[in-house]
Amino acid sequence: MANFITGPYKTQMSKALVNRYWKYFLGKGFVNPVDDLDPDYNPAEFPEALDYLTNKLIENNYDMKWLVKQIVLSKPYQLDSIDNKDDSFFSHVYVKPMTPEQIYRTFTMITSRDLNKNAQRGFVRLFSGDDEATDSYELTIQQVLATMNGPITKGILRSTKGEVDNIYLALLSRLPSEEEKGAMGEMGVNPEDLAWALLNSAEFILNH
Repeated sequence: MANFITGPYKTQMSKALVNRYWKYFLGKGFVNPVDDLDPDYNPAEFPEALDYLTNKLIENNYDMKWLVKQIVLSKPYQLDSIDNKDDSFFSHVYVKPMTPEQIYRTFTMITSRDLNKNAQRGFVRLFSGDDEATDSYELTIQQVLATMNGPITKGILRSTKGEVDNIYLALLSRLPSEEEKGAMGEMGVNPEDLAWALLNSAEFILNH
């Protein structure tokens, strides 16, 4: 296997590696699906960029830190996630759902406690699915029920205390806007209801 990877086919193997890393960070690869690298039937978008990163990765002796740095410093990675109605590839960042592991770790960080391994495995199994980036995303009925009224959500709500700003920072990593503060003031939202609403929002579940 080592001889195959470093032999005459190393460019193809390296191209597959670059494509997968690009998809991991930007939501879509140069070639989609990522496993279908056939230039005749499934040509890459921006093949020059794919070839450049592939050749440079080989020159840098497969330094994955170098590859990650090139991707995160690229212009496409730093674009806004707001859909600008441009259908061309990498015209904006495609939002994508967090992985099941990321969602689970976020829940446990909020509650400041780890749940048992069986709970983690069940949660990951429930939320596993297509991680393809898109401009829209819908949870399944089972996933909706889990986030609305599941045991982890109940644990978070029981531990919810403090000011509105702290709840927003814990769940969305940002402060509420003045408009949001005004709406909550008018409705008299309590901390548990606010946490529940944010947990079940698209902003919480998606990477922007």
